[in-house]
Amino acid sequence: MTEQGLVDAYTVSQFKPSKSACNESKVRNTLKRQFDQNQELKVIVSDLTYVRVNQKLHYICLLIDFI
Repeated sequence: MTEQGLVDAYTVSQFKPSKSACNESKVRNTLKRQFDQNQELKVIVSDLTYVRVNQKLHYICLLIDFI
């Protein structure tokens, strides 16, 4: 390749650090950890995760109503 004047033109991907820190959401925190509410279904918290059972992934969604 060098005799022919050819140059390889590939790039190696590099680590690009994120500008936001871990566990910081871009969604506004309007609740401000005040979970004691006086009205049903005013504040609902959810979490979605998965677990492996018998070599298959099963999704679990948890909903909690704080009153």
